[in-house]
Amino acid sequence: MTITDNNKTFTATILAFAKMMALLSNIAIAATLSRLLPKSTYGTFCQILIINAMSSTVIASGLTQSVYYFLPRIKPQQHKGFVLQSISLLAGFGILICICLFFGADVLGCWWNNEELPALLRTFAFYPVFILPVMIAESVLMFFNRIYMVFLFNFISTTLTFFVVAIPIFLGYSILFSIRCWIFYAFLQFVVAITLVLRTVKSERIEFKYDLLITQCKYFAPLALAAILGVSASYIDRVLINIKGNSELFAVYFNGAFELPLVGVIGGAVTVTILSLMSRYAKENRFDEFLGLWHRSQTKVAFVLFPVWMFFLFFAYDAIVLLFSKSYTQSVIIFQIYLCLIPARLCPFNRIIVPLNKNWIYTIGHMVQFVTGLVICFLLFNLFGTIGVAAGIVVSIYINVFFMAFACSRILDIPFYKIWSLKPLAIYFVTALLSSFIAFSICNMTIPNSTNVLLISRLSVGALIVFVLYLLLLRQLKIFDWREWKMALLSRPK
Repeated sequence: MTITDNNKTFTATILAFAKMMALLSNIAIAATLSRLLPKSTYGTFCQILIINAMSSTVIASGLTQSVYYFLPRIKPQQHKGFVLQSISLLAGFGILICICLFFGADVLGCWWNNEELPALLRTFAFYPVFILPVMIAESVLMFFNRIYMVFLFNFISTTLTFFVVAIPIFLGYSILFSIRCWIFYAFLQFVVAITLVLRTVKSERIEFKYDLLITQCKYFAPLALAAILGVSASYIDRVLINIKGNSELFAVYFNGAFELPLVGVIGGAVTVTILSLMSRYAKENRFDEFLGLWHRSQTKVAFVLFPVWMFFLFFAYDAIVLLFSKSYTQSVIIFQIYLCLIPARLCPFNRIIVPLNKNWIYTIGHMVQFVTGLVICFLLFNLFGTIGVAAGIVVSIYINVFFMAFACSRILDIPFYKIWSLKPLAIYFVTALLSSFIAFSICNMTIPNSTNVLLISRLSVGALIVFVLYLLLLRQLKIFDWREWKMALLSRPK
């Protein structure tokens, strides 16, 4: 099968759409619960979300990435055994997390100054048992080119999450009942996901290899260590605020400290579609094509994300107040600081490191981020409070990005600056900045921000102006070619 750029763009587009709906569902849950629950109770729910994100990321990242590495390299008769092996490992880790959360709930509640947390956390502890094995499904289905199956599963299952979590609260039930509904729904996701995966490899006999299990564990061990360091580094700000503050303060911070759905979605979808091809290029020592694919994916992601970045930077107040109400206006500056992470997300260096099997770089990079982040966040929190913590986490992430960029430039034997496509990135940035500034100025002169209806009008009109100006300016600069994107979007994977 030949995978063209158009095929990859189409695949990334439909996967991005499904993941976008998942993240929009999460934002919708946060927006709904922000309005329905007291700040302290909502803050407790946010603490549970952070605990889940930290624990699941640590375990799932290395194992899901190992699927992309091993399935192309092992014999077909070993596929089913390897998949069952990976599911079993994830389920085992899920049980381990369940035990830790259940028996550590009181300690964590005391540590985070929240008496309401332990009871909810002991109930939530069973969630990882079911949801962790589900995370292997996308990797396996993508390897077997079940793109539409991945799309439908992600779209349906994650969209329904909003109704499962939010509707019980809307009907007057407690947050505890809502969490129980969420766990039952995770069990249903588990059943469906495992069924889809096993049906995909049903024609192959089961062949377990002890050596393959050991090799897989050795492969994902540094990735898991990197994930532990990465999660610790990425969530220093949240943990610090929970230790030093309370659930109400964390609720305000949580509603600002999030990245736009498009950011992780587009980067993640592009990674899924090019990782196997980059692995092939690396295996065949075709490093010119390897680097070219990296640059093309980078600029296509920037083309979409830079105008989104600039738009929300200017319209941050409108977005936060519309989503979470005026009770969370203090979240606006946190949101603007977090928006500055978008350029860092153009460079997920696992696209270079994983295909080249240089996972130790990933580990060291996150260690650097953790150490610098711990120091910077602690110092800035004491000086500037939550704003300082948010700025500190952004600075530490960029330190990690530049460290890994330097390491990758040495591996590929290229100058440091060639890791990025600097010229198109600079053009996209300036064009997006100019378009968003003009849109914001026009909206400020014509549309007030006093009601939700007017906020929706400001965001809609502003987005339309940015979209039109951005494309027109790029067309004048002969950067944007609609025919190329139209062909990419209408192409189908073969």
